[in-house]
Amino acid sequence: MAITKKTEDGVEIVTITGEHLDKFKEWLSTQLYGEPPAGACPRCKEAYNVTVYVFTAAGWRETKLSGLCDRCWDELFKEEE
Repeated sequence: MAITKKTEDGVEIVTITGEHLDKFKEWLSTQLYGEPPAGACPRCKEAYNVTVYVFTAAGWRETKLSGLCDRCWDELFKEEE
């Protein structure tokens, strides 16, 4: 489903939700990392394992949103030294 909103200055913003968002995330992940094995992180290809690759409840929620395990997420967003 697409939701279209206009800002005060007349700019249209289109947001996708639900099934369309899920399909877009799958497509984008495949474009970036190739086809992942089922139940695995698309970046490192390791199977999701709550004790090894996803460390916290918040990490698991993020994994469900981004598709990345905690290790890959942390690696992508680590601060430069």
